[in-house]
Amino acid sequence: MCKPQTLALLVGLLLAASSAAQEEATAFELSFPNPGARSLGFGGAFVALADDATAAFANPAGLTQLLEPEVTLEIRGQGVSTPIGSPAIDLSLGVSGQAFLAFVYPWKKFSVAAFQNEFGNFSSNSRFVFAFPEGGGFDVQTANDFQITNTGLSGSYRVNERFSLGAGIFLWQGDFNAVTVQTRSSPDPAVPDTLIVRESSTNDDRDFGFNAGFLWQFARRWRFGGVARQGPELALHSQERSGPIFPDFESLPLRTRSAPIRFPSVVGLGVAYKSKQEKLTLSFEWDFVRYSNVLDSLDGLPDRAGFDLDDGHEIHVGLEYVITASRPVIVLRAGGWRDPDHRLRYAGEDPVNRTIFRAGRDQTHFAFGLGFAFKHLKLDLAFDDGDSVNTGSFSVIYSFW
Repeated sequence: MCKPQTLALLVGLLLAASSAAQEEATAFELSFPNPGARSLGFGGAFVALADDATAAFANPAGLTQLLEPEVTLEIRGQGVSTPIGSPAIDLSLGVSGQAFLAFVYPWKKFSVAAFQNEFGNFSSNSRFVFAFPEGGGFDVQTANDFQITNTGLSGSYRVNERFSLGAGIFLWQGDFNAVTVQTRSSPDPAVPDTLIVRESSTNDDRDFGFNAGFLWQFARRWRFGGVARQGPELALHSQERSGPIFPDFESLPLRTRSAPIRFPSVVGLGVAYKSKQEKLTLSFEWDFVRYSNVLDSLDGLPDRAGFDLDDGHEIHVGLEYVITASRPVIVLRAGGWRDPDHRLRYAGEDPVNRTIFRAGRDQTHFAFGLGFAFKHLKLDLAFDDGDSVNTGSFSVIYSFW
């Protein structure tokens, strides 16, 4: 059995690949989904709508639709279920929280927005036991903590009554820690376990990124929108130490390394339809998520051999119905989306990696939302139900008009 390596540590952390041996593996999203409870209620199909302050991240071209200053706050929580499919693996995942805050100020044909998107705190602990037929074996335990935030400034320009362009620049802040300890047990229960290697990986880095989008009303009740968003590149620092060769001796440093990790970039296209009275809205979105960025940035490392990671094509659909006769106005939403398998896979000779890093399967999400619109205030609730990841969101939008 080979030592745990930096690549497996990092990608296992980012994509929850250590659960890939399960029948239904969990994938922690790194495509940075659109913020806002309204978007979540639409099943994420929002790039062709982008008609509130969350457009600063989702599609900045949509900011020109806001005619008065607006501020929005979202609180989002994520719960993870991890059905265990192998007695050799014990995995626990923490809850991920997210907060989004934005302020939009329109002026003539321009709109500008300042925002901060906290993608939350995510933690996981896993244990993998590899037993030999003659007794004894290896025990690998990993603990991870992950947090990333995004602070940005976006702007848009209305070229004419039907077409708008937008772009934004933002600063990504990454902070994560991973520790893996590998021990070997003896067939003799009286012999204590031996520490083989301990590897720790840390990140506290920053990087600039950008997004750019367009929004085109190509017919009276139809819109077409698109966005491109660059993922950050953050440096990972790792240190590997051997176990003590003799009792009462300290462990020996084996190597210290640093590697830039490039997060996925996203390209999205969507189309939306609004009925004549604007009571019914239908929306569709296709997103291409380049998960392979993660492995491509590690091509120079020896750990890279044998691993593969597919890009993803996400399909999002959603609808909204407005009950205008009520006071406040009530808005009902529903949607769904398909999350393609993007687990880290290993096809090399190491039997442990082949057991842990196996392909998963596509997952289907269904979303539901409820909104209340007052004169200056909008309140939105949404819930996304996935095969193994459930997300809840609450948004408050206040317009200064």
